[in-house]
Amino acid sequence: MLRDGDLVLVCQRAATGSHPLRWEFPGGKLEPGESVEACLVRELHEELGIAASVGARIASVEHRYPQGPHVRVHFHAVVVQAGTIENRVFARIVWHPRHRLDELDFLDADRPLIAILRREAQLDLAARREAQLDLAAARPILER
Repeated sequence: MLRDGDLVLVCQRAATGSHPLRWEFPGGKLEPGESVEACLVRELHEELGIAASVGARIASVEHRYPQGPHVRVHFHAVVVQAGTIENRVFARIVWHPRHRLDELDFLDADRPLIAILRREAQLDLAARREAQLDLAAARPILER
């Protein structure tokens, strides 16, 4: 998963193929003998033209699509090491606020990550509010 502050890079699938025009996080299918990390590096280069390093795993999800495949999806933090993000295969790519990801029609297997990111955004907001309250409470002491 590529992030820039509160924004997350999301991709809309092409109008042709499986799950047309639905949104997803960039990545792809494992090749035989390939590690999850190597797959992500390869797919990000193929789809977005970037060289990336793969960080910590954020989540893993198993999902069975009706009349479709059973998939296991691994979500990792990713850092761009070289290159500029370019759209090579998608209908669109956008930086979208993490707390508004559920507004997009995501693939079902990606929805658990959206819930994690929404909860993370809520916790961050609560922490900022608490810090502001602490600062407001301390202000009279600081102003003396």
